[in-house]
Amino acid sequence: MLRELFDSVVSRQPQTLALIEGETRLSYADLMSRSGRFARYLVEELGLRRGDYVAVCLPNCWEVAAGFLAAAGIGAVWAPFHPQWRSREIAWLAGRVPLRALVTNSLLQQTWRDAAARPPGVVLIDDPAIQDRLLASAAPLATSPSMEDEVSVCFTTSGSTGRPRVALRTQANVLAAATSAATVLGVKHGTRILSAMPFHHAGGFENCLLVPLLFGATAVVLPSFTPAGAEAAVAQERVQLLMGSPFIYSMLLESNANRASFASVETAISTGAPMAQDIARRSEERLGLRVRQQYGTTETGVIAIQPRDTPFQPGIAGHPVASAEVHILDERGECLGLGCNGEVAVAGPGVVTGYLNEPDLNQELFRDGFFRTGDLGRLDASGTLILCGRSKTVLNIGGIKVDPAEIEGVLLEMPEVRDCIVCGVRDTRQGEIVVATIGVRPGSTLSRQAVVAHCRRRMAEFKIPRRIEFVDAIAVEVTGKKPKAWGTEGDESHFKRDEDAPGDDAQRVRGKTG
Repeated sequence: MLRELFDSVVSRQPQTLALIEGETRLSYADLMSRSGRFARYLVEELGLRRGDYVAVCLPNCWEVAAGFLAAAGIGAVWAPFHPQWRSREIAWLAGRVPLRALVTNSLLQQTWRDAAARPPGVVLIDDPAIQDRLLASAAPLATSPSMEDEVSVCFTTSGSTGRPRVALRTQANVLAAATSAATVLGVKHGTRILSAMPFHHAGGFENCLLVPLLFGATAVVLPSFTPAGAEAAVAQERVQLLMGSPFIYSMLLESNANRASFASVETAISTGAPMAQDIARRSEERLGLRVRQQYGTTETGVIAIQPRDTPFQPGIAGHPVASAEVHILDERGECLGLGCNGEVAVAGPGVVTGYLNEPDLNQELFRDGFFRTGDLGRLDASGTLILCGRSKTVLNIGGIKVDPAEIEGVLLEMPEVRDCIVCGVRDTRQGEIVVATIGVRPGSTLSRQAVVAHCRRRMAEFKIPRRIEFVDAIAVEVTGKKPKAWGTEGDESHFKRDEDAPGDDAQRVRGKTG
């Protein structure tokens, strides 16, 4: 399905640019050849077969695109790992997914060694010998027919037990969601899309990698996001579809980007987290970007996209896309009528059937073909989906969902920590920042620097608390579990991401006895 669709695009427009990454410019024919040689290496050198899992731990680059197409062509499962993950996070997922190969680079490989996670085969894309194989003139490996119900990619998503879940997306799941997004966004031959969202994230993978490559567009790839780099790429490559997150738009505004740089942009989409009204307003006034909200989840793919002719309003997600049937449920799981607030549940060909090895959770969240998202919302008389909060305690850090229980578990490993609560506070750039309230054991001394250093050894950077408060005891009512309205700004947006800064007297406490 996926590979066959890509091959059909190549046959129609072989010389159209498929991907631009700095000085690298690959036509569809070029990318097809490189993915075919990648597939030959996976099969002949590493012995991969249909159904084998291939981990990828890389920033955005053309090798991720070629590697995924190679995996899809031989029926292997693509398993993205966040490049910022630490060894314990890698070890957790590697211990649950039967990895047969790893695609990474020399720098990131060290973290895998520290995690003692060593798949039988390793592809280091910065190894000159590997690059020679991918760029050589040897004949690429022919693809094999795919099946719609075979797993194509697995993503991690936040869990309610302090650890991630693994969502398995089939070829049919991925294709349905990507097709719906491409149709609503009007993606066509040659449309240039800024691919700044990370490919290891479900939204970035779908919107910034698959949508362009499966529908004849051109992905303008940024290995890492900087405001200056994004502005330059949009201006130089005449980007028409800007796919970003609230963080990306807010950083462009903070950098005083030039309005003229975005003159080519016809469609601006914000996804991954709810956007504040002020960011949308300033994006239009200062950059000429009329931002539309896209709503989706790892388990469903895109669910709804705000219509082009609808003024931006926080929480307005728009009409559900063709691949998503939306119901609003009450606490008993009964369907509510129009205008009633409840939990958003989604069914359709883009929805996964469940999580890997989570039978109890699957029974709870996946019922009668519907996935219960944990988001609160309603459908108005026109069928527009309006989001109004969360029913579950999940942090949204720059579009990446994190369970507070995972961070709390890491903090509780410190002998000085008696108790702790982790919550999120709205931030205009990242959606939320992590805030930790720590109860220190009597007789112990704990500093902010020590907490940050402990977390940095065990978790990815984006999970580290940006604000830390020390107390003698945790108040029972301080839970941080109340749902918050979408699209509103909190009073913590001024906090700096200064986890390396020394703590002052208020950030250091000596626990009292008794």
